[in-house]
Amino acid sequence: MNPKKTIRPEHKKQHAKNTIRSIKRHWQLYLIVALPLVYLIVFKYMPIIGSQIAFRDYNFKGGIWHSPFVGLKYFKMFFQSPQFWRLMGNTLGLSVYGIVLGVFPPIILAIALNYVRVPRRIFSMPSGLFPFSNNSVTDVISDGSGESPDRESGRTGHSFYGRA
Repeated sequence: MNPKKTIRPEHKKQHAKNTIRSIKRHWQLYLIVALPLVYLIVFKYMPIIGSQIAFRDYNFKGGIWHSPFVGLKYFKMFFQSPQFWRLMGNTLGLSVYGIVLGVFPPIILAIALNYVRVPRRIFSMPSGLFPFSNNSVTDVISDGSGESPDRESGRTGHSFYGRA
């Protein structure tokens, strides 16, 4: 059997210095990693804290942390409610409805378009340009013109009240 190796204190200090030196040398990489981590923590993990409201008798004055904990009281009330089965049926029905309408029509449309005996360019050009049409519509609605802005002034040929 191998006896446990002990690390001498001077080696620990050297390892810590090497780690700090490495962090200082590659600080840009750590920054690149830190930004997605901050995003993940703020927008994915912090909202989980708010989910404990379901287990508390929440009052505004006490906030999340100082409201009394009631456990599964509200879940029991919901499951024993006469509306539970109706709500559960509606939820499951809408989920199935969304899956059926979100999966099958696009597949059927793709197969149908594949069997159409028309030159491919008639379908390929509009379908290739379709994603950009929404952007054009948004431009016309937002500034009322659909024209590109003037490079010097940044204004378009039309204004809200008429020709600029």
